[in-house]
Amino acid sequence: MNCVFKVLKIKELWGGYEILCLDDCSSDDSFECLKYIATRYSNVVVRRSSQNRGVSYTRNQLINMARGKYIWFVDPDDMLCPNIVNLVIKAAINNNADAVLGNYLRISENERPELATITSLTLQKNENLDILPKDSNGTPMCAIWAGVLKRDFLIDSGLYFNERMIAQEDTLFYFEMSLHTKNIFHFNEVAYVYRQRASSVMHSHSAKRALQYYHSMQEMYLVYKKYFTSGLPISKDLLSEKIEHMQQNLALTLAVVNDSRIVKAELKELKKERIYPYQRNFLGNSTQNIVLNFLLKKEFGFWIIHFLSKIKLLLSRQ
Repeated sequence: MNCVFKVLKIKELWGGYEILCLDDCSSDDSFECLKYIATRYSNVVVRRSSQNRGVSYTRNQLINMARGKYIWFVDPDDMLCPNIVNLVIKAAINNNADAVLGNYLRISENERPELATITSLTLQKNENLDILPKDSNGTPMCAIWAGVLKRDFLIDSGLYFNERMIAQEDTLFYFEMSLHTKNIFHFNEVAYVYRQRASSVMHSHSAKRALQYYHSMQEMYLVYKKYFTSGLPISKDLLSEKIEHMQQNLALTLAVVNDSRIVKAELKELKKERIYPYQRNFLGNSTQNIVLNFLLKKEFGFWIIHFLSKIKLLLSRQ
């Protein structure tokens, strides 16, 4: 399930909005709960997908369904801070912004935080999306749900989420959004409460998801390569860095694919295309990342990671 906030009109205190909910074939009683809520609130619209298609497809459908000026994506686990919608919508309209994004609070699955009502925003221009939403530890994320996006800007720019990706679609979306506008704003206040559930799709570890993740990295790599050769006025240095980063991501995500036959065939293709071995390291400086940076560059190290990940998956099933 995913929800999108759609502004229909601005009433007193900038409070008018509609809530669109698209249930992506959830396996629990989410759809029934949503239908009940829709009977009580006239500004709630509920739909259900005919089959499970993933977050990118769902968000794209919601963009097309929306008719208001601004959209705010909200994932089903999460919450918005009190009064934040009114403040962000007002800031967006006053600045004719294509996007207004803030920071977020990361909480555990069962945590129930006390959220103070926010009364003002410290707004600043955010050209090229060089300021990413951050949590309380300063950890940045390409969080597409950390604020509002102008619907006409998305439609006119052809900005949609890549439906061939089940991971890091937000990262690619941020990059493509930065190519089309500089009229983006950021504020330091917390707008969004990001709940991390062990059972969520993002934190699930399965053989199927590992392969899907690898294919997502392939897609992102190909998109960056396409931009590199497109002739568009995009920094070649920036694209080169992103392409090199994706080479390491491809190696890492392939190493944790469970099926060794697939891994062997794909590794052969990566070597044939001179994607592997890669040259630069993009992982962090933690002890684990230093080890990964060393092992991934060596083919024997790549296979060590692969077999360790297979053992980890096998033990998780017991």
